[in-house]
Amino acid sequence: MRVSAFLDVFGFIAVLLRAAVLVWGSLAIGGVFFWLLVARGAPLANSARRLLVFSAFALAATECLAVAADSAILGSTAGLDLSAIAGANFFLWGTLGAAAAVVLGTLVSRATNSAGRAIPCALVLLAAEVCTSHAAARVDNQLILIILTAIHQCATGAWIGGLPYLLLTLRDPQQADVTLQVARRFSRLSMVSVGLLFGAGIGLSIFYIGSPAAIYGTNYGLMVIAKVFLFAVVLSLGAMNFQVIRTLKTGDTSWLLRLRRIGEAEIGIGITVVLAAASLTSQPPGADLTADRVPLATIADRMRPEVPLMQTPPLSSLSPSTRDVWKQAHPP
Repeated sequence: MRVSAFLDVFGFIAVLLRAAVLVWGSLAIGGVFFWLLVARGAPLANSARRLLVFSAFALAATECLAVAADSAILGSTAGLDLSAIAGANFFLWGTLGAAAAVVLGTLVSRATNSAGRAIPCALVLLAAEVCTSHAAARVDNQLILIILTAIHQCATGAWIGGLPYLLLTLRDPQQADVTLQVARRFSRLSMVSVGLLFGAGIGLSIFYIGSPAAIYGTNYGLMVIAKVFLFAVVLSLGAMNFQVIRTLKTGDTSWLLRLRRIGEAEIGIGITVVLAAASLTSQPPGADLTADRVPLATIADRMRPEVPLMQTPPLSSLSPSTRDVWKQAHPP
């Protein structure tokens, strides 16, 4: 009973840790993208550099916690010692990702013009995320899924992970003379990232969902629908920012406040999209669940509007799980 309860708690903790790894990883990778492609190797604003350092060290700490939690559950359930666990995929890539994050944080904190040296760290972080995803665990179509996942993670980092660095740069008075150029460069980077994100997402959905019936008939499919909806909201906010930047003229600063406010909302919803992606790791892909799918007719029948009965339904009409809960709450 204790092991069962521990497994239930572990499942919840594992999703939270995966979410934290994806968020901090997106910020770390996004910071490197911003440094290289938007700031073009120039020293980052102090606040942006601090965020990159903090994100890197937070990612390292989270990776260590995730490895420790996975090792503990594997050791307690399978009876393996540390020497056996150390060869597992999650242990190797989690440890490597944590080490790369520490190196990145140290590098950025000690030097202001070392953008090129941050590239290997970002590549290792990306590889660590991809190699602990659904793609690496697949037996069929593994290579194409790894490539699509890498593109998906890269685009997420460049767009969502890079947004906070854009806003911090726009707020820095020392960067006032380059704000327009920075905003336009990031806008172009975001457009490319959105295209890659959309294309990779379609490809992953084809392999992971498999059929229209799995979209509405499995938890994985429903969670993908929620993620797509949030993506559409973030995309609409990004389109508003693009429209603002497109009509700007040099020397005009009236746009800054509006861009910041829209950007803040974009960051919040964007991180929610990343959290939704993390929750997908708790579910098997819909393509693997060919049995026990909920038919569309059943969903339509359950969702059909009806006039309220205004009375307690008979116990026999309740579902078995609801009936069990009722019996526990009303013992004889």
